[in-house]
Amino acid sequence: MIGFGLEGKRALVAGAGFIPERAGHGRQSSLKLVEAGATLRVRSAASMIAWASSGSSLEVNVSVAEGGCLDWHLQPMIASAGCSFSQRARAKLADGAALRWTEEIVLGRHGEEPGRLSLRLDVDIDDEPLLRHQLELGPGVAGWDGPAVVGTNRAVGLVLLTTTAAGASAHDLPLPAAGAGWAVMALEGPGVLVSAVGADLPRLRLGLNEALRHCPAASGKMTWAAGDGRAIYERQAP
Repeated sequence: MIGFGLEGKRALVAGAGFIPERAGHGRQSSLKLVEAGATLRVRSAASMIAWASSGSSLEVNVSVAEGGCLDWHLQPMIASAGCSFSQRARAKLADGAALRWTEEIVLGRHGEEPGRLSLRLDVDIDDEPLLRHQLELGPGVAGWDGPAVVGTNRAVGLVLLTTTAAGASAHDLPLPAAGAGWAVMALEGPGVLVSAVGADLPRLRLGLNEALRHCPAASGKMTWAAGDGRAIYERQAP
């Protein structure tokens, strides 16, 4: 288990990407944001690579207190040929906490087909479900490379935005929007899910940026977690 703690009003945690074990074992990370009003940005120094194996896994558990803000954005996960990798992330937010959760997946290294991935993201606010998101990709998954999922694209990503406004509702959120390779979906709660696909990582990021332009901070009650809906790839802070 890898633990992160926060005591001040603002902190940056940086480290090498967690590398799933080759031998079929798993790793777990736990992060707890305990101080109201604190902001934590989590970054990694390198991509995670899911190596060829009979099965490996990563479990991430985070919690954010009332008035706290977590901005989670690691370097991309790379699904190398022959991998069999599962990830489950759980985020528990107090009412009035904010979350900006970014995931990027690259399907295979240069010139190779990807392995198999199972990715799950569960987010609760005040012990009520906000999001249950499951993505299955790679050999053995029916239709994963069809037009309804990723097609010929080899990069996929999402950004989940929740608000710092206690008691915010779906009526305060942007309207759904979609474009070439990206979509914005308002959730049944104080959050928006942005998703995109791209032929490669740079084009995936262009799609995510375009989608995020449709998620501006409102003038009144709504304030997005750690970024106010601005482009997230203009500068890559360490």
